[in-house]
Amino acid sequence: MKYSEQTFIDLHNEFIRCWDEAMANGKTEKLEAFYDKDSYHVVIFTSDDVKPMEFDYDQSIAGLKESVKALIGTEKRFDNRVVRMQDHVRASVFYEMVVIQGNDEVTRIFTIEGWTLIDNQWNVTREVNKVIK
Repeated sequence: MKYSEQTFIDLHNEFIRCWDEAMANGKTEKLEAFYDKDSYHVVIFTSDDVKPMEFDYDQSIAGLKESVKALIGTEKRFDNRVVRMQDHVRASVFYEMVVIQGNDEVTRIFTIEGWTLIDNQWNVTREVNKVIK
């Protein structure tokens, strides 16, 4: 089955809604369903003079749960989002993830997500983050 870019954008909008919900109530189950258990991994660049950190699925989900719990009630924005279909089963998404608490910007991270259609379901399979602030 072929998916249009708009169909994928609609799915990514749902992914963002799940983030909003998790940041409001601390529950991450809906969000976790978007990450592929067999292939997901993330690389995080924190500064230019330190090697990047790499995390597999289990480590990433544990970190996701911890960060949502610690930041409950904050706003997570997906600024300057760009979606590109690589082909009919792969998509890439770039955005600036901005976490706002009250009127203060807590963090800003450039993020690139790799999505793959697996068993007729879109999943995040890889992610690269560059911490800006």
